[in-house]
Amino acid sequence: MYIATYNTRTIRQQDDLQRLLEELEQIKWHIIGLSETKRRGEGLSEVPGGHWIFEKGKTEDNPTAKGIALLINRNMKKYVEKTNIYSERIIVCTIKARRGQLKITQVYAPTRIYDNEDVEIFYEELDKALDEDRASITL
Repeated sequence: MYIATYNTRTIRQQDDLQRLLEELEQIKWHIIGLSETKRRGEGLSEVPGGHWIFEKGKTEDNPTAKGIALLINRNMKKYVEKTNIYSERIIVCTIKARRGQLKITQVYAPTRIYDNEDVEIFYEELDKALDEDRASITL
């Protein structure tokens, strides 16, 4: 299985996402964790090429969210068992694997410019995400 991460710096517009998908045609991939997507909305939806994007981005309640996502190859869609959003910085996808379950956690950690309280909240949410969704393999 080919899994990667990528800081997109933005795929806000549909054209940005389309360019990313075109670039990905050149490599083998199954799941790609995306950070700093700057997209709106949340949840699981289909994108061009039959792939899926599971994302948490900007909402009316949180217009400053930087956005994170997991891009799921169309060949992997049938193996997705569960998706969970913990915050605008943490999402989890559980995949059925040959030897059990594979849990993929995508995070976008706060940098030093954030105050200690924000960082503490992030790590509490991350602990919760890692504890709640048990799987044979965790990434």
